[in-house]
Amino acid sequence: MPSSEAGPSWNAVEQWTAGDQIQGGRDYQEDEFAITLLTGDSSDGDRLLLVLADGMGGHAGGKVASETVVQAFWDGFRQPAADIAANLNAGVRVANEAVRARQEADLALYEMGSTLVAALVRDGHLYWSSVGDSLLWVFRNGQLTRLNADHSMRPLLLGLVELGRMTEEEVRHDPRGHQLRSAIMGEDIPLVEVAASGYPLKPDDVVLLASDGLETLSEAEMEALLTRHGNDARALVRALLEAVTEADVVHQDNTTVLAYRVGDDRHGLHMTLDQMEAPTKLTNAKPLPSGILIREGAFRQSTQSTQPTQPTQSTQPTPSLWTKIRTYMSGTER
Repeated sequence: MPSSEAGPSWNAVEQWTAGDQIQGGRDYQEDEFAITLLTGDSSDGDRLLLVLADGMGGHAGGKVASETVVQAFWDGFRQPAADIAANLNAGVRVANEAVRARQEADLALYEMGSTLVAALVRDGHLYWSSVGDSLLWVFRNGQLTRLNADHSMRPLLLGLVELGRMTEEEVRHDPRGHQLRSAIMGEDIPLVEVAASGYPLKPDDVVLLASDGLETLSEAEMEALLTRHGNDARALVRALLEAVTEADVVHQDNTTVLAYRVGDDRHGLHMTLDQMEAPTKLTNAKPLPSGILIREGAFRQSTQSTQPTQPTQSTQPTPSLWTKIRTYMSGTER
């Protein structure tokens, strides 16, 4: 992304939310992300949407898939809806339809697909939708807790550990652990998590999104970096990516990290933006020094009073989707 002459106000924004990525040991980048500050919304406090997609399909297909998913999720999410669950579900549906349209337009992209994790911050709560194995955590009181479901084979293998049929060490090195049980690939999605009941956030919480390349680091290593840099989102993202690079893992996967730090009534992202003068406020999109792209987008909800639904999951597997996943996972690209 292009650099910019960002002043102190933009640097202040990045203390609260930031994102960046590395290619790792790959010669191409299949991850895509966006951080969108929401406008046209009457809710109090910080209002933003963080979206991350980890593409599959090699040099061209993976990048096309992740870019398509991130943009199309926003297109679906921002449409007026009765409640947050409807917004999140619409984002997933439109992203999946967009992938299918790209596949139909170019048969070379038939096997492309992507994971998705989208986190909405609104009214002091966190809501999310998730497909695949990209990660969503919250860091609170020195402890990192994963919030979204893991749609890879790893949870199933860990179930075999509980049954005494495998050891944790065997699971750690089992290549099946990285195989996906669900992905956005233009077909019916076997597993979709939509958590719309709202996870209450507290001041000083750090919300962290990442592609699975960050799992090069142990949770203990991440917690140490979060403890050290958690008060500055920009510094935290940089430290996590530098740690992955320094680990020097052979064939290191692409790694993308997004971070959001929760403020309080007097200090936070919303206060920083309110203090920025009108000419420097967001207009469409502004690139920041670290490479993050923060953009402004209108988000409207129906005035109809509708309670958010509880987290839901779709569990209908589709043979053609599994054919795609198995074909792709039999290779060495991912």
